[in-house]
Amino acid sequence: MTDLRRMIIERIKDRGPGPMWILDSYYHLISSGIAPDKAMQALTLFVDEVVEKKRQRLGPLKVVE
Repeated sequence: MTDLRRMIIERIKDRGPGPMWILDSYYHLISSGIAPDKAMQALTLFVDEVVEKKRQRLGPLKVVE
């Protein structure tokens, strides 16, 4: 999956993290010959990794009442 991860990162760097970056990355992977299920799996893992890094950086969420 590291090659697919690298492809996703390169695509985001080339096109920018706009509102359609996930769809754009998915289309790019499929256009490059990656099977749709593998592309979806790679994007899911990538997003999960980004969310986890963000959570670690921000710490636990606090409820404001």
